[in-house]
Amino acid sequence: MYRHRPERSGSGSGSGKPWALVGQRCGRGPDNEPRAQHVEPITWIAGSVIEEAETEVVRQRGT
Repeated sequence: MYRHRPERSGSGSGSGKPWALVGQRCGRGPDNEPRAQHVEPITWIAGSVIEEAETEVVRQRGT
């Protein structure tokens, strides 16, 4: 899930919550995002983790 993209209902990607998976890379998409096959979701990523990462990005940019 791209954090900068709005959630899309009905996109087939579940609830729009970020998640981690394991699988095999099989190429790149039109936005250069990695494509995967034989994937298995392993966990949801908590909103607090996303917020912490965003805070750290802002801190590192100095904005």
